[in-house]
Amino acid sequence: DSLLDLGFGGALGGVLQGMPPVADRQQLLMSCGALTPGLRGVLPSLANANAIRLAARASWRAVSFNERFTHHVRYAEERSKQAVVAEVVRAVPGLVLVVAANRRACEVLGYFLRSEEIAAVEVNAEKGAKGSREREQALAAFAAGRAPVLVTTDSVLRTVGSELPPVKHVVSCDLPESMQEHSERLQFLGREGHTGRATTIIAPENVGSPVLSELVDSLRASENDLPRWIEGMVKCRRG
Repeated sequence: DSLLDLGFGGALGGVLQGMPPVADRQQLLMSCGALTPGLRGVLPSLANANAIRLAARASWRAVSFNERFTHHVRYAEERSKQAVVAEVVRAVPGLVLVVAANRRACEVLGYFLRSEEIAAVEVNAEKGAKGSREREQALAAFAAGRAPVLVTTDSVLRTVGSELPPVKHVVSCDLPESMQEHSERLQFLGREGHTGRATTIIAPENVGSPVLSELVDSLRASENDLPRWIEGMVKCRRG
C-alpha cells in the first residue's frame, strides 16, 4: 500500500501481469494500515473474492512517528471544549475527522458544530436499517466534501475506517484510553502521500491519566512543539 501511495500503481500492475491468475496461486497480501482507496482499486486483481482477511493492531509508535503530519495539543475545560473544537476544526481546510468519547458526546458535538455553521455529520453506533442508511449517507457526504467534518467515536471508527478517504486533520476531543487507541485515530493521516495535522484536546481531568505522560514523551521524541502547561500537568502526575 505504501508503493501505491507513492504512485507506483502502474509498476505493480506490470509485476502482476507476469504472475499466474489469481485462482492459480497462493499469496499473502500485507497492508500497513487501513484499506486505502488505491489499494481497494487493485484488490480484485490481487486476491480471490473469498480471500481471508486478518487484521492486527499496528504499533502505536510507528503511527505516531509518521513524518507526514504534525501533532498539536490544546487545553480546554469542559465548559469551553466545544468552542475550542470548532476553532480547531476551522483552522485547517479539508476533510476533518473528529473523535468524541461516546455516542452522546458525538451527537451533541455534531449539533453544536452545525449551529456554528460548520458542515458536520456524525456517525454513531445506532443499529438497524435506519442506522445503516444514515451511516452510509453521512459517509458519502463526508467523502464527497459536502460535509467536510465527520464526528464519530473510537468504536465506530474501527468498523467504518476502511470506508474513509484520506483526511487532512484528526481532532481528538478527549484523551484516548491508550496510545494504541490514539494511533488508530491517527492512521487516517498521511495516507496516499498527503500531509496533515493531529490535534488532541487536553482537559484538567487528564492530569491523572496514565496516557498523558506517554503522549508527551511521544510528542517530544517526534520533535513536535510542546507548550509549557502540558509539561506541568505531566510533572503533577509523576510527582
